[in-house]
Amino acid sequence: MTPSRRSVLAAASAALVAACTRSRARTSPPPPPVDPDVALRAQAVTREQSLINELDRSLAVVAGTPAAALLRQVRADHVVHLQALAPALPGDPGGTPPAPTPSVGSRPSAPAPAATARTQAAHRRTQAAREHAAAAAHASATVTASGPLAALLAQLAASEASHAAVAAA
Repeated sequence: MTPSRRSVLAAASAALVAACTRSRARTSPPPPPVDPDVALRAQAVTREQSLINELDRSLAVVAGTPAAALLRQVRADHVVHLQALAPALPGDPGGTPPAPTPSVGSRPSAPAPAATARTQAAHRRTQAAREHAAAAAHASATVTASGPLAALLAQLAASEASHAAVAAA
């Protein structure tokens, strides 16, 4: 039995489509894998920078009070956190950390109006809540991070949790 004209045309069409598909696959490389650490690291940097900015606002209010010394130390810790996160930021092969905004409480300036004990306590409670939220976010990011970044994020989460405990005390 000889093949029909229709079956020969169908086979030729299938071969042509297959040939085109194979050549397309050879000319376009597969997309590069997406590194989830890039986004996780950028989010952690954003959290740390946000904490620094909020601490600067609080320091402006409580300057010259006992709460200011605690907030300056916590701020210094967050600057160290930024430095730890910086070495593998994309587009920055030198590992230069993002520049944190200058601390209002660490610059000599005119004394702020005396903050009441109630104001100091409110800023400490607010800071404790921010630190707790950052600790939770860092800890949750460890689930999808690579080993080295997961370890760093776990350390940052522990540090933020200790900041929350100290600020709430």
